[in-house]
Amino acid sequence: MKKLLSVMFIFILCINSILPVTAKTKTEENDYIKINRTTRHLHSRLSKDYSGYDYTIKNIYKTPVTIQSISIWDNASGKVAYLSVKRTGLRAAAETMGAGIGLALPTLCLSVVGAAVAVPFIIVGNQIGNIGANQESKRYDKMQTEQVTLNPHEEISLKTMALHRHAPSMRIVFINPITDENMDLELK
Repeated sequence: MKKLLSVMFIFILCINSILPVTAKTKTEENDYIKINRTTRHLHSRLSKDYSGYDYTIKNIYKTPVTIQSISIWDNASGKVAYLSVKRTGLRAAAETMGAGIGLALPTLCLSVVGAAVAVPFIIVGNQIGNIGANQESKRYDKMQTEQVTLNPHEEISLKTMALHRHAPSMRIVFINPITDENMDLELK
């Protein structure tokens, strides 16, 4: 019985460890263009509030397709996302000292001494966390602003982020290679 239970726990542990790695992909396509949106987990302080989204736009037609504009809404710019999670050193120090003072009476003031010793390390750790969030926010702020022509089977990639449970929507306006009319494709 113990072996069976152990095997079940190991199996459940393996399945649960694989689940966060899988990413959700949503696709929209017509006869000319295919859009894939993949949801990514962020790895910095941004992951508390934001999810990353990778867009791949591919020409699936046999002749070149010109994309006039790409618009994404309900997303967050990298700078805004970074500023929303950035913590100052003074705030981190105040939180640490506040926790030490709050526990001063039960610990006979040892928590205040421990908090005072920990403050410089907390400030340095906070700065490292801010640097990581800033670098990751810059990686997820890649947008295509000018007109681009995609050759057959060529693709471009865009990255953005949005608040959890608020997936951004994308609209692509492109020129139909056959009729030279504007067409659009939306991924919601």
